[in-house]
Amino acid sequence: MSRSSSETLLRRALAANAGFSLLTGSVCWLAAEQVASFVGIPILEAKALGLNLEVFAVGIFFLLTRDLSKTWARNVVGGIIALDVLWVVGSAALLMSAAPLTVAGKWTVGIIAMVVADFAFFQWRGWRGMSKSRAAVAPVAEAA
Repeated sequence: MSRSSSETLLRRALAANAGFSLLTGSVCWLAAEQVASFVGIPILEAKALGLNLEVFAVGIFFLLTRDLSKTWARNVVGGIIALDVLWVVGSAALLMSAAPLTVAGKWTVGIIAMVVADFAFFQWRGWRGMSKSRAAVAPVAEAA
């Protein structure tokens, strides 16, 4: 079965998101003390962040083994996009708060938020494109 360009874009964006989340989560988990010192957060928060990112990544990798045109999978993708948008909004709120982040921590939060915003955008483009192509095919299928 051939994939549409929208599904290919979505799969690539999801895979990049999962890879980045797994890498970032592993760094936060395995080097929690160094990450905490660099960013200006407690060690326990660095470990918790790492574990959550790793679970998120595994969930995305699992999703990528499935048919993304199924309704449940499309809903999960919508949830992933929403979580990425919430990450970006939360990062902006963190940067505007009085959180005791180091200067390096503020730069790190900002840069990661920009990367996550890119994931959200490209995932949305692929997801939306799949919806449009699915809607265009549906009337033809019903007529048959």
